[in-house]
Amino acid sequence: MILKLTVHDNDFSGLLVQFGNYISTGQHDPGPEPEKDTNEHHAWLDQWCRDERTYIRDLKLTHKESTQEQRDAVCDVVRRTFDSYIRRPVHRLDQKTIDYLLRNLSVSVTAHMTETWHNGEVVYVFPTSPTEKPVLVY
Repeated sequence: MILKLTVHDNDFSGLLVQFGNYISTGQHDPGPEPEKDTNEHHAWLDQWCRDERTYIRDLKLTHKESTQEQRDAVCDVVRRTFDSYIRRPVHRLDQKTIDYLLRNLSVSVTAHMTETWHNGEVVYVFPTSPTEKPVLVY
């Protein structure tokens, strides 16, 4: 699968490339882990396990092999992971910026890269290739 990520704003292309590198290593994150032995923790753990199964099973598929439901599931995992990723203190993003990024994030699965000019706003990620790094398209 090839993932296409954009927030339709080239001011955040560096952040998207960093995130692409993060998910290229097979990382996913449904958010901060709640306090143990609570209903929230059990729900969080269930979500993490579902995301793990999706990543292991569906990312290996090519575009032709996958169903729309599988592609949507992968995109949902990527969106949840992005939400958690941008909230990390290392990024130093305020709540207004976080809200903007989450509202404008577009994640899709595509069969191939295009040669269309994207003004540095689109990052293609090859999550199952150990040698391919995310590609920022200008």
